[in-house]
Amino acid sequence: MYKNKFMLKKTTLLVVALVVFATFSKAQIFKLDGLYVSGGYGFGASTTEDNSIGTSSTTNYSSYQNYVVGPFALQAEYGISNKLGIAFHMSNMHAFENGSYEEQVWNPNTNSFDTKSVTFKNAKHTTGMSVRINNHFSKSEKLDVYWGVGLGQNKVRYNINSSGPHTSRGLLNATPIFAELYVGGRTYFNEHWGAYAEVGFMKTFVIAGFVWRNNK
Repeated sequence: MYKNKFMLKKTTLLVVALVVFATFSKAQIFKLDGLYVSGGYGFGASTTEDNSIGTSSTTNYSSYQNYVVGPFALQAEYGISNKLGIAFHMSNMHAFENGSYEEQVWNPNTNSFDTKSVTFKNAKHTTGMSVRINNHFSKSEKLDVYWGVGLGQNKVRYNINSSGPHTSRGLLNATPIFAELYVGGRTYFNEHWGAYAEVGFMKTFVIAGFVWRNNK
């Protein structure tokens, strides 16, 4: 929880900095009919909230580990005006958990319960696809600042691998529809290549990477 609060504070400060920079800039680099393709990686994903696989919190574990890889993000945006762009965004995230616990199993031969050690190694793979509308409000030759909203759908796949008799252990139901609200910024090294970052309410607090543009 404290980590999420810290990330939210950093996100707010970065958004304010981007807006201030855009306010005092002079010319705009986002253009009508321009194509912008970006790829990045998300930071700050939680292993205990939406990304968790759903292991029961009441189980007494002998050992337990969980971690998240991603999200990896890919976006293609087309300029429908000098300020508005429509984009298709795709993200891919993987959550993993492994460990062991003890389970009481009925033994009909002895008419009693035996203690059995159960090991598990599970994975949750999430692919999100959304349509976005971006409003590019900066007027700068060096930095393209925008805010946007998105609406999309998640596709979730579970891999459950357990040595115990119960292979379904309280899995969470994924929300099929999700919404996004974010602020982003792009800066370019040359005519085509640059870097970008987005902060806000997405799969993570921050996504950053590289962008390629073709301004017609």
